[in-house]
Amino acid sequence: MRIKEAYERFIAAQAADTRPACVARQYSDQMVCAKCNLAWDVNDPEPPQCRAGSR
Repeated sequence: MRIKEAYERFIAAQAADTRPACVARQYSDQMVCAKCNLAWDVNDPEPPQCRAGSR
């Protein structure tokens, strides 16, 4: 029963996150997202989260 409850919580959390997906494009060694106005290095192990949904 615990697995089912955890799965239901996971699904509810996914449904609550309605921010649009970041649509980044690679330009040389940078990733650039025109939607959220962010740019980061391609090799960045922790790229920034999209801010397009927070406007």
